[in-house]
Amino acid sequence: MKRMIPNFLYILLALIFSLTCFAHPAMAQHESAGAGQAAATDQPAAELQGELLGPGQAPVTITDVPRFDIKDLYGRVIAGKDLEGWIVLYCFGNEDTAEQGISWIKKLTLPHFNAEGILYVIVADTSKYHKALFPMVKKQAKGAYEENLADYTKELAEKGYEYNFKLEDRYIMTLDTGAAVFDLFQIEDRKIPHVFIMDGSHTVRGHFTEYNEDAAKLLSDVIAERAAQKLADEYQLTMNVRKRQMWKRYALIGGVAWLLIK
Repeated sequence: MKRMIPNFLYILLALIFSLTCFAHPAMAQHESAGAGQAAATDQPAAELQGELLGPGQAPVTITDVPRFDIKDLYGRVIAGKDLEGWIVLYCFGNEDTAEQGISWIKKLTLPHFNAEGILYVIVADTSKYHKALFPMVKKQAKGAYEENLADYTKELAEKGYEYNFKLEDRYIMTLDTGAAVFDLFQIEDRKIPHVFIMDGSHTVRGHFTEYNEDAAKLLSDVIAERAAQKLADEYQLTMNVRKRQMWKRYALIGGVAWLLIK
């Protein structure tokens, strides 16, 4: 009986050693693949400043924009902290350029119409109006906004688009009465519309002063990067679970070995 216990112990230790040898290389290979995938999608927004600008693409003079709360025409407030991970497109304009900017947003929207976690914000500059005129300005802005929503609803129906959300929850308008948001984005030329594409970290990925294929491609790339990052995060979570399960098995085997030796 005394000879059987050491022999059994040797076999048990050999089994643990073999599990360790076979498990670790495979795990390291999977982890390096996951890290490579995450690294491939990590493109700092600052690198955009060194690239050649396409038609209608303005220099990215600001990359990190602090999150801020957004109050729409109906008084609803969207907290900036609630937009973590959301892709946001900000369209800046005034009574002369807002319609043009909205048309760009519509064009950018259609290829990704049912994509989740995307918000389109029209920022209307009303800073030139005295605050006493704000109720009238707001009324006119709301009328134009609702007319645009009605036209867009009709257009989507004619094109056969189906969706399970309210357009006013995806496309919102806010009045920048003090031009504070314009200043935050460092917009100097306010006679033309501006579109900023922000990624899930609220980092500026592109600044455009006209609609073109570069803007459409950039939005597609940002959406694809977020999807790839989500897969990488899910993979890492799965590997962490597997690690915990593996060490639990090792602990169980070690406990059985200790009981047998004892």
